[in-house]
Amino acid sequence: MDLEDWVDKPNVVENENGVGDGENKQPDIAAFDENEEVYIRGEAKVGDGDIESEHSVTQYLLFSNRYNSKNKKSSLLFIIVPRNRKKELNNVIVNNVPEKNWKNIKLISSELYES
Repeated sequence: MDLEDWVDKPNVVENENGVGDGENKQPDIAAFDENEEVYIRGEAKVGDGDIESEHSVTQYLLFSNRYNSKNKKSSLLFIIVPRNRKKELNNVIVNNVPEKNWKNIKLISSELYES
């Protein structure tokens, strides 16, 4: 996808090969790092059943398998989960995403804060 296309429709990732549930997906966050010239997508997973759902696994598959068509740099996928769910997320990634895509996924754990 060219940067111009990215600006026009940044949040839609086409599921051309019908992986997972076969649906197109929209990340929670979409960005472009101009210095590194890479696309970045982000997902927040917090609820029970959210980490391992077919919808989520399809997101992991689609978002970790993209690249910048101009320089062939792989896109990055950041997934944030509560600290006590990071191991669960890691297991889902290892069991569902091809190993060649693992380098494109950054797992972030956090604490939930209440105001």
